[in-house]
Amino acid sequence: MSIPGRKCRPVLVREIETNDQLGRAIITVSQGTSIKDSATRLRYELRDLIIHKPAEIAAHGLHVPTRFDLRKKKRIPVIWCREFFQWPTYAHRLYMGKLNIDTLRRLTNRQMLWR
Repeated sequence: MSIPGRKCRPVLVREIETNDQLGRAIITVSQGTSIKDSATRLRYELRDLIIHKPAEIAAHGLHVPTRFDLRKKKRIPVIWCREFFQWPTYAHRLYMGKLNIDTLRRLTNRQMLWR
């Protein structure tokens, strides 16, 4: 199991399971990281889910272009609790929502690469 980090990062929920021993949900996430330049975006475009268009960034509650690493080895299991799920300083609340249809399609296409 993971421990909370120092910095709030966006996450993409990949799987949710109930742990009866803990009495809590275990949530497997792909962590998001900001994209510094277009070269980085192009290097990971086919492997990761990248949200970089201004309308997508806003629709998904992000504040900068973000890359989610979709590889299985990069998935992180965390407990659903306040220590792991806090809102970042740039937001007034914890944003939870669904991917729009275009982003969901891109996620599905990339997941097929990692089966």
